[in-house]
Amino acid sequence: MIEWLHSPQFTLPLSLIAFWAGVRLYRYSGTVLLHPIVTASLIVTALLYTLDISYSDYQRSSALLYALLGPAVVALAVPLKKNLAVIRRAGWPLLVTIAVGAVLAPVVAILIALLFGAGESVVLALSSKSITTPIALTLAEKVGAALSLTAGIVVFTGVVGALAGPPLLRLLGIRDERILG
Repeated sequence: MIEWLHSPQFTLPLSLIAFWAGVRLYRYSGTVLLHPIVTASLIVTALLYTLDISYSDYQRSSALLYALLGPAVVALAVPLKKNLAVIRRAGWPLLVTIAVGAVLAPVVAILIALLFGAGESVVLALSSKSITTPIALTLAEKVGAALSLTAGIVVFTGVVGALAGPPLLRLLGIRDERILG
C-alpha cells in the first residue's frame, strides 16, 4: 500500500485534483490570494507532508507532468500567432520592455541575494527565475543549480507576478488590455 503512494497512479491524480480544486476555489472566491497554483501547491504539500512522501519521490513519480511542461509552453505560441498583428503594432516599446525586463529581473535578484550572503546554489537558481519552468530546469541542469530550488523560485516568481501584477498596474493607472494581459 505504501509503495502505491509513491507511484504515478497516486501522484498524477493528486496533482490534477489539487489543481482542479484550486481552480474551483479561485472562481468561487474571486480573490487573487487563492490563485489555483498557490492552492494546488498547498494541497499537494500538505498531503505529501501528511503521508510522509518526500518531494524527490513526488517529483520522480510525477515525471509525466514535468515532461508535459515543454509542450505546454510550445502551445502558448498559438495565441501569440493569433495576436501577431496586435504584438507587431506594439513594436519597439514591447521589444525594449521585454529585453530590459529579461536582463534586469535576474540581475537584480542575484545582486540582492549576494548582498544578503546567499550561497552559490541560491544564486544559480535565481539566474533563471523569470523564464518558463522547462527552460529554467534545463538551464539549472547546465549550470549546476538545484532543480527543485529553481522550480520553486520560477513558480514563486510567476505566482507573485500573477497576484501582484494586476493590482499594481491598476494602482499605476494602466488600463491598456495589451499591457494587462
